[in-house]
Amino acid sequence: MLKLALALSVSASTAIAQPGAVSSTESPAGIAAREVEALFLRGDYDAAIAVSTKALESATDDTRLLYFRGYAAYSIGSFDQARRDMSAVHDFMSYVGWRKKAQELVEKIDALKAVAPAHLTEIKVGNRVVFHVYTDGLNAWSKAIIDLLPHAYTINQALLGGKGPETTVFIFSDPKRYQQFEAVRYDNLAAGSWAWAIGDAAGLRFGQNVGMAPKSATSSYMRSSVVHECNHSFIRRLTNDLALPRWFEEGLAMTAGSRITPGDASAWEGAFQKASAADAILPLNEMTDFVLFRDANERAIKKQSLTEPFGQALSMTTFFLALVAPSQLKPFLEEVRVTRNFDQALQKFTDLTPQEFYAQWRAAETVKRLFRKIF
Repeated sequence: MLKLALALSVSASTAIAQPGAVSSTESPAGIAAREVEALFLRGDYDAAIAVSTKALESATDDTRLLYFRGYAAYSIGSFDQARRDMSAVHDFMSYVGWRKKAQELVEKIDALKAVAPAHLTEIKVGNRVVFHVYTDGLNAWSKAIIDLLPHAYTINQALLGGKGPETTVFIFSDPKRYQQFEAVRYDNLAAGSWAWAIGDAAGLRFGQNVGMAPKSATSSYMRSSVVHECNHSFIRRLTNDLALPRWFEEGLAMTAGSRITPGDASAWEGAFQKASAADAILPLNEMTDFVLFRDANERAIKKQSLTEPFGQALSMTTFFLALVAPSQLKPFLEEVRVTRNFDQALQKFTDLTPQEFYAQWRAAETVKRLFRKIF
C-alpha cells in the first residue's frame, strides 16, 4: 500500500527517475535521493533511512530525501521520525503533489498516535535496545508480554541467524483502540476475526480482549504467540517486507513459537492429522494467498470445514526444513531478500518448483496417513 501511495504521489508525466545513468550536473543530494528511492521500492527501509540520513547531514533538507526517509520510517513503525520528515516536505520542481501526499501521511500518523498507547519502555538484549514498547498502563497482561519479548528475540535470533532489528511494539489494553489503530494502519483491510496480535515490518501490536487473545497472562498460548509474532516481524524486515506464501510465514512462526512451548507443535500436528485423515487438505493456492488463507481459517474456526490451515502450514514448513538444513535457512532468506522471489529461491535450494514441492509434501503426507491407519 505504501508503494502504491508513493506511485500515486507523482503524475505519470513526471514519474520519479529510476536508477540509471546519472547526469553530470546532478547534485549529490539528487544522486542520494535516487539511491534512497530504489532502496525504498525494494523494501529495504533500514538502508533507505541510513543512506538518506547520511546525505542529509551534508545537504540542505532536500525534500526528496525527507520524503523517502519519512515513508521508510513509517514503514518500520518509527512514527515520530516519519512525522518530522513529512512535515518538512514541499513540492520539488516538477514533482507536483509531494507535499499533499506527505500531509496525508502526517494526518494518518496523527490518527494512529491519537489511539496508540503512549507510555514507553525500552528493552535491551545485551547492551543494545531492541524493543521500543508502548503501553497504556502496565497490567499483568502487558507485563507478561514485556517479560517475554527478550526470550522471543533470542529464540528468533537463534532460528534465523544474525541480530534482529530494533522493533516498535504497541500493547493495547483497550480493544476498541486496538481495532481503531489497525483499521487506520491498514486502510480497513481486515485481519482474521481471531487476530489479537500482529507482527509485520512496522513492528508488533497486541490487543487485550480482542479476537482469541488469551485471558491468562501466563498461558502457553501467550508465550508461543509473542515468539510467533516476533518471527513475523523479523522475517518481514529480513526479506525487505516481501509478502511470502502464507504457509511459509505461518509455519516458520509456529516453528519459532514451539521453541518456547514445545507441546504446541504436537498439538497442531495432532489437529492436522485429523484433517489429513479426512482428506481435508487445502490446495496450494489457498495456502499461499493471504486472503484465501484467512478465509479458510475462518471456515475452520466456524466448523464449516474440516481443514486445519495452521496445522497444515506447520506440516509444510517442517517438510521444507527437512529439505533445507537449518543452517541454510539464513542463506535462503537472504536469497529471497536479494531476488524478491520466493519461488525462485525455493527452486534454487530444493530443486523443486512450488507445485513440485507441494506434490512431494502431499505424497509424504499420504504415506504417513496410511502408516497411521495400518499401525
